Amino acid sequence: MTPTKGLLLASAAALVVASGAQAADMPVKAKPVQYVRICDVYGAGFYYIPGTETCLRIGGYIRAEYYWDGANGGFPHVTGPAGRFTRADTSDYGTRARANVMFDSRTQTQYGTLRTLTSVFFQNQSQTESFQVHRALIQWAGFTFGRSQSFVDIFYLDPYQYVTPFIGTSTDAVGVNLVAYTLEFGNGFQLTGSAEERRSRVSGRPVTNLSSGSALVVGSSAVENANGERFPDLQAILRYDQAWGNIGVFGVAHDASATYYGGGCPGVQAGTTQCGHPADRTGWAAGAGGTINLPMFGPGDKIGAQFVYAVGASAYPSQTLGSAGLFGSGNNVAVGWLTDGVYVNGSSVELTTAWSVVAAYEHNWSPAFKTSIYGAYLKVDYNANATAFFSAGCGNTAPGSGTAQGGFSGLTNCNPDFAVWHAGSRSEWSPVRGLTFGADVYWTGITTGFAGTGTLSGSGIGARPTGVYTIKDLGIMSAVFRAQRVF
Repeated sequence: MTPTKGLLLASAAALVVASGAQAADMPVKAKPVQYVRICDVYGAGFYYIPGTETCLRIGGYIRAEYYWDGANGGFPHVTGPAGRFTRADTSDYGTRARANVMFDSRTQTQYGTLRTLTSVFFQNQSQTESFQVHRALIQWAGFTFGRSQSFVDIFYLDPYQYVTPFIGTSTDAVGVNLVAYTLEFGNGFQLTGSAEERRSRVSGRPVTNLSSGSALVVGSSAVENANGERFPDLQAILRYDQAWGNIGVFGVAHDASATYYGGGCPGVQAGTTQCGHPADRTGWAAGAGGTINLPMFGPGDKIGAQFVYAVGASAYPSQTLGSAGLFGSGNNVAVGWLTDGVYVNGSSVELTTAWSVVAAYEHNWSPAFKTSIYGAYLKVDYNANATAFFSAGCGNTAPGSGTAQGGFSGLTNCNPDFAVWHAGSRSEWSPVRGLTFGADVYWTGITTGFAGTGTLSGSGIGARPTGVYTIKDLGIMSAVFRAQRVF
């Protein structure tokens, strides 16, 4: 081999070796990237979760609210320590900041859409932190399981006002635990059967033994003497939805039974299984409501109302209010207690009758500005036997009367019936998409129970002086300002 050929062969070998080394150093070809795809089956904002056929939407809101003579979601100062209007008990000004996060997932199945909805919020209200599960539900093949808005909320005031509704059936703010099945008939008709957690314990509508001297405290819900939950609230709801709006009716069966007698059973231990208990009672509620769209007055205009009548199921005409305790200037006060029923030792439970009506109208002045007006009325009636149970506060010690309540005695009128009404207007301005500023101004009036005079002492009056008070109708003006960003 000549020197020239040897040099060429050596160079070729070196080139092959170098090429092999470079090939070994080259990266392996990457697998195709699986990009997130838009899912337009369920509306805007949904995306396919990579590697699945499940669509997911993530959303929520940030909200800041500022209250005047209101707190806890704008609830007016008509009960509790705030209703006393003293320098020690009442803050005229309050604030709340809330962050909400929502996850909505949906998957098509042979039985229809499988949906889950999770919505939670964290908030700081007047320097107090809290956490709330707003929604946690599964929907599939007509069934709903978990925490949802009640199906009896055919019409409710949340979309029209900033104060959390305290008259009417609204459960939109925090939801309720339930299991329900909805049957679609077509043409907008649907029938829902629902078993919902009993509202007496979760909403403060007690069954109360008035033989207890501490059963009634001004500004607090009456003491709870209801039995454990034997069965949930059983509901049936019929709705009809069309382009012009919707209408619906509902009926509810509710357990309004009591625990044991607290006395009146000589020789045995009071308040135990030895002492016995009133016969079981079942309360009920029924209602009708709906919304009518009014595009002839403005795009998006609508009006709606709902009426609820209940006997022994007071949380349906009033979801949040448990009592009235509003103090005015001087020694003036308006009072009332809302219960599912009352009894005394040895008696039956006398069921409380309550009814309410709520209504609202919303007008859109422009795409960026709208105003609503709303009103609500709640009436609470106790029958003759129940009224007699309250009458010990008037000095009545006849058989069948209750016990004079601590801090609430010497009454000149023993009629416990009362009413609450509420009216206001809210305006909202949305300068850009998703950002809203608004103000809500409202008046709350108490048509008092026990109108006349009475002696207040002990608990329930805070820094108010003890002594004789005039029990009369009173009212209060409140306001809320809100800034909210929805995403």
